[in-house]
Amino acid sequence: MYWIDVETNPSAGCGWQDANTNCGFLQNLVSAFQATGVKVGIFASINMWNSIFGSPNACNQFSSLELWYTNYDGQQNFNDFKAFFFGGWTSAKIKHYNGSASPCGVSADLNWHPVSSSNTFIIFYFLTFFIITFILTLKTFFSFFYIKSIVYRFNFSLFVNFFIKISLSSLKTISFLKIFLDINEFENQRKYM
Repeated sequence: MYWIDVETNPSAGCGWQDANTNCGFLQNLVSAFQATGVKVGIFASINMWNSIFGSPNACNQFSSLELWYTNYDGQQNFNDFKAFFFGGWTSAKIKHYNGSASPCGVSADLNWHPVSSSNTFIIFYFLTFFIITFILTLKTFFSFFYIKSIVYRFNFSLFVNFFIKISLSSLKTISFLKIFLDINEFENQRKYM
């Protein structure tokens, strides 16, 4: 999926023109993307839309495209969206909620979108795999520990090493999970093409 960023450009000779010309230019740009068979969405804010097209209600022929909008309220939800209706959209796909974050000392923008049911399934599958591996490790470790109890005393680091070895010996399952994740990611990307 390709997102067209509708924002002003302060560079000389790269600015927008009048509202009608701007709307026509965006229509030509969207049409060019769609002619290649890819899915396209719009990234914009109500302020930029108003500035470029003259009104929040102007140039609304793009409302069938997905919207990625901006509101720096720090909230990971769409509860604010009704106050930001513009361009004919009545819902959004992604929210740009923070433009000045510094996770781990790196300057970054933060965006949010609801987790899809397929992502929830993948997380559930991974957690289930992890829990089963952990339980099998406990069972195997304590069976081993019981047999060798004369020689070994319980040692947490020994348990951790044993857990890692059991986990790594499950590479077939992990490889299956990776293949499953890759296929699922491909399917998700294909939806947006």
